[in-house]
Amino acid sequence: MRFKATVYDTDGKILYVQDGATDLAMQGKQYVQGAPDGDMDDFYVTDGKITSKGVQPSEYHTFNYSTGKWALDIELGRRRK
Repeated sequence: MRFKATVYDTDGKILYVQDGATDLAMQGKQYVQGAPDGDMDDFYVTDGKITSKGVQPSEYHTFNYSTGKWALDIELGRRRK
Protein backbone atom coordinates (compact mmCIF):
# COMPACT_ATOMS: atom_id res chain seq x y z
CA MET A 1 0.00 0.00 0.00
CA ARG A 2 1.29 3.47 -0.89
CA PHE A 3 1.03 6.51 1.35
CA LYS A 4 2.43 9.99 1.97
CA ALA A 5 5.39 9.96 4.34
CA THR A 6 6.91 12.89 6.20
CA VAL A 7 10.61 12.24 6.77
CA TYR A 8 12.31 14.03 9.67
CA ASP A 9 15.67 14.20 11.42
CA THR A 10 16.51 13.28 15.03
CA ASP A 11 15.46 16.76 16.24
CA GLY A 12 12.06 16.54 14.57
CA LYS A 13 12.85 18.90 11.70
CA ILE A 14 10.91 17.88 8.61
CA LEU A 15 13.29 17.12 5.75
CA TYR A 16 10.82 16.25 3.00
CA VAL A 17 7.46 14.71 2.17
CA GLN A 18 7.40 11.69 -0.12
CA ASP A 19 4.30 10.81 -2.13
CA GLY A 20 3.71 7.18 -3.04
CA ALA A 21 5.91 5.84 -0.25
CA THR A 22 5.92 2.18 0.75
CA ASP A 23 7.06 0.49 3.95
CA LEU A 24 9.97 -1.05 2.05
CA ALA A 25 11.09 2.29 0.55
CA MET A 26 10.95 3.96 3.98
CA GLN A 27 13.06 1.37 5.81
CA GLY A 28 15.85 3.01 7.80
CA LYS A 29 14.23 6.46 7.70
CA GLN A 30 12.46 8.31 10.48
CA TYR A 31 8.99 9.08 9.19
CA VAL A 32 5.34 9.41 10.01
CA GLN A 33 2.52 8.63 7.65
CA GLY A 34 0.76 11.71 6.37
CA ALA A 35 1.88 15.21 5.44
CA PRO A 36 1.71 18.67 7.01
CA ASP A 37 -1.35 20.72 6.17
CA GLY A 38 0.63 23.64 4.75
CA ASP A 39 4.26 24.63 4.31
CA MET A 40 6.50 21.95 5.84
CA ASP A 41 8.73 24.68 7.35
CA ASP A 42 5.81 25.59 9.63
CA PHE A 43 5.69 22.13 11.23
CA TYR A 44 7.89 19.62 13.04
CA VAL A 45 7.48 16.05 14.29
CA THR A 46 7.19 15.29 17.99
CA ASP A 47 5.96 12.11 19.67
CA GLY A 48 5.23 10.63 16.24
CA LYS A 49 2.90 13.47 15.25
CA ILE A 50 3.17 16.36 12.81
CA THR A 51 2.83 19.50 14.94
CA SER A 52 2.55 23.20 14.08
CA LYS A 53 5.42 25.41 15.24
CA GLY A 54 3.02 28.30 15.75
CA VAL A 55 3.69 31.84 14.63
CA GLN A 56 7.31 33.02 14.65
CA PRO A 57 7.29 36.00 17.08
CA SER A 58 9.91 37.95 15.12
CA GLU A 59 12.64 37.48 12.54
CA TYR A 60 15.07 37.22 15.48
CA HIS A 61 13.47 34.04 16.81
CA THR A 62 14.56 30.56 15.80
CA PHE A 63 12.68 27.37 16.50
CA ASN A 64 14.13 25.17 19.24
CA TYR A 65 13.18 21.61 18.33
CA SER A 66 14.13 20.19 21.74
CA THR A 67 11.72 22.49 23.61
CA GLY A 68 9.14 22.86 20.83
CA LYS A 69 9.18 26.65 21.26
CA TRP A 70 10.46 29.74 19.51
CA ALA A 71 13.57 31.20 21.17
CA LEU A 72 15.03 34.67 20.83
CA ASP A 73 18.40 34.47 19.08
CA ILE A 74 20.34 37.50 20.31
CA GLU A 75 23.30 36.80 18.04
CA LEU A 76 21.02 36.71 15.01
CA GLY A 77 19.64 40.10 15.99
CA ARG A 78 23.12 41.57 16.37
CA ARG A 79 24.26 40.28 12.98
CA ARG A 80 21.26 41.78 11.19
CA LYS A 81 21.73 45.32 12.53
